[in-house]
Amino acid sequence: MPILGQPPSFSQTTLGTTHKRIRSIDFARFYGMILVYYGHIVEQVMYAGSAEAAAQYKFIYSFHMPLFFFLSGTIVAEKKLALPLLQYCKQILASRLVPYIFFSILTAIVSLAIPGWFPLGALNDAGGYLKSAIATLIGFPAFCIPLWFMALLISVELFHALISRVTQRLSILVVLAVILYVCGYYLNQLYNFVENQQAFWFINEVPVIYLFYVAGVLLQKSGFLHRDFPRRWTLPGALLCFLLVALTFDLNQGPFRIIQAVVIVLSGHGNIVLFPLTAFLGSFFILFAAVGTPAAGWISYLGQNALSLFCLNGLFYHFVNPVTATWFAKACTTSHATVFLYSTLMTVLSLAVCLPLIFLLTRYVPQLMGKPMHEGPLLRPLIKK
Repeated sequence: MPILGQPPSFSQTTLGTTHKRIRSIDFARFYGMILVYYGHIVEQVMYAGSAEAAAQYKFIYSFHMPLFFFLSGTIVAEKKLALPLLQYCKQILASRLVPYIFFSILTAIVSLAIPGWFPLGALNDAGGYLKSAIATLIGFPAFCIPLWFMALLISVELFHALISRVTQRLSILVVLAVILYVCGYYLNQLYNFVENQQAFWFINEVPVIYLFYVAGVLLQKSGFLHRDFPRRWTLPGALLCFLLVALTFDLNQGPFRIIQAVVIVLSGHGNIVLFPLTAFLGSFFILFAAVGTPAAGWISYLGQNALSLFCLNGLFYHFVNPVTATWFAKACTTSHATVFLYSTLMTVLSLAVCLPLIFLLTRYVPQLMGKPMHEGPLLRPLIKK
């Protein structure tokens, strides 16, 4: 652990470090998951015609998904990257692809009994299921839309593994990430991969999102995450970043796709400068808030199981949020206050429902929940330690 005030020299570090659990990262993951659940709830209110919901949606989406790629970069492990490439790929696929497939199948099974909202195509007959299955296998999770993050994360992590075998200099990596961002941004502007059904595992988004992943690696190397900052610094820092996001998120007026907001799954980024600016400000808002939060075991637990929360969100996204949002929009006058209260209440209830589900799933089938080396009563470890 670096001495306070003396972060390690970038020029003498290599990509990644041995992964040790950092409480502030777990807290930041949990706060990010709150935004994911809230964002998908308020999205449905927006579809019901609420301008207030649309504004809240645009605010959250301006930074909450780049945040997760940023956080993923902060926990890159040198020991894992040093593995032979095939062994590294095996670990990534066991911890990412297995939950992706498991929750896609689970959501498809639930849809047989409960009608849901599936924007990529209704599941009314065998043809609809076959079409969605094919889309899922090529990396566009039609059965469980929130899993697009998992698909893109697989592509980003495999790409980083390849890059780390070419260069071990952080300065080169940062320059490369900036160049890739600019090229990826204009590539996705010129060609609509999603519309043309060619967003295979979202590799078209890898150059854009890699900027945030590398920023996480850079933050890891700075020693920031290991420093003990007093709350009198972190909480004002969080407030300042929050205010800056509030001031800048709506300056980004596009060009977008379909929805007038940053939607990475659609390659809708908006302005080439304002997009990363607001995304980084929002990420540091969450990070400062996490660093300044006193220790709380339940937050750590949910943060450690953020992947499970992400996957479970698909059940609410497809089967719960559309129904309750329609009821809310008809029963209440929408304003910023009522939309906030409704979305907050639904977020709390959704997370409360997830808590016992996470406990049961991680207890009995941890191998399907992104923990391939764990022993479970029903399945043996997918990968030996």
